[in-house]
Amino acid sequence: MTMAGYFPGAGGTKIFWQAWVPPTDRENTEERKSRPLILLAHGLGEHSGRYANVVNRLFPRGYPIFALDHRGHGRSEGKRGHIESFSEYLEDLKTLQALAVEKTGKNRVILIGHSLGGLIALAYALENQGTLAGVVASSPALKLKVQVPWIKAFLGKTLSRIFPTLSMDNGLNAEYLSHDPQVVKNYLEDPLVHKKVSARWFTEINSRMESTQAQAFQLTIPILLIHGGDDQLTDPRGTETFASRVGSVRKKFITYPGFYHESFNEVEKEKALRDLENWLNDN
Repeated sequence: MTMAGYFPGAGGTKIFWQAWVPPTDRENTEERKSRPLILLAHGLGEHSGRYANVVNRLFPRGYPIFALDHRGHGRSEGKRGHIESFSEYLEDLKTLQALAVEKTGKNRVILIGHSLGGLIALAYALENQGTLAGVVASSPALKLKVQVPWIKAFLGKTLSRIFPTLSMDNGLNAEYLSHDPQVVKNYLEDPLVHKKVSARWFTEINSRMESTQAQAFQLTIPILLIHGGDDQLTDPRGTETFASRVGSVRKKFITYPGFYHESFNEVEKEKALRDLENWLNDN
């Protein structure tokens, strides 16, 4: 069963959500009934509809999946690529979790995030790990592959104070998303994809990348971190550093040599999807 709708996010912004919930019938075995609830947090400039590979892998196996379009993304309201505070992302995700728990009756929740969504997922887990059974971060935005020039960083900080909504190109090169040309083509032609970020977004993300790295030791729930070895957008070394600091006894870090940024959309995506499913089965 699929469902979708809107909920009021932080500050009243309308946030789009969609879900895939397995039917509750006699074919729904006890094993399937015990599956945790999955929450999905997407990356920068995209939307929840780009996660068909994850949904198609997990939904038939009995996992209920709820996803949102972050504010300023996809079908959600908000200026494209803008936030006043990073905490808005976390408040919206908390509302999605409450909505998903209410609709499914499941309290065991696994949070999966990719790229920007990976940073959001890790930051959310640090603040709400008592409500989660585990967290998965795919190519999380913990360290950018290309160093931001000092002048751009300086201007970003200055403009964040005097003109926070000023938009700029996010600089994301779609060619580095995946080696699959169809994935790149679909991304470039997707009307729900945008390339904007604001000055305030820039400073909020940089601040949260630093604090999340520094607080990694506080995270004690089961965690899976995956990253493409040839990711040109977010740096796998940032994820490796985070993994080494995480306080959880049940942690796993996997790199995929030759993979670009979107492991679940790569030519050899089966490897990443299989590892995700195996980790979920073990946790």
